[in-house]
Amino acid sequence: MLARVRSGALRGIDAIIVDVEVDVASGLPHTTTVGLPDGAVREASDRIRAALRNSGFKHPQKRVTVNLAPAGVRKEGAASIFRSRSASSPRTRMDPDSRS
Repeated sequence: MLARVRSGALRGIDAIIVDVEVDVASGLPHTTTVGLPDGAVREASDRIRAALRNSGFKHPQKRVTVNLAPAGVRKEGAASIFRSRSASSPRTRMDPDSRS
């Protein structure tokens, strides 16, 4: 596992803690989000990839798996994945040599 961050989700009017675990492994470049994400969360990976590229950072050319736990609770809204995907490449965010 590359990184783990805490985020949140709403269930009705209650807030729940969501642990976001990101793993980057060798393989064909692809991003998979697991843990009952809704459509907006699944589609956010394309927007994040574009935002990283437009900011001058490189997106890892590897297989990225994002796990949203607890798995039994549906995660809604792209905001939760935007907070979490920044964990997918912490060295990239801090290393000025990684800018393209």
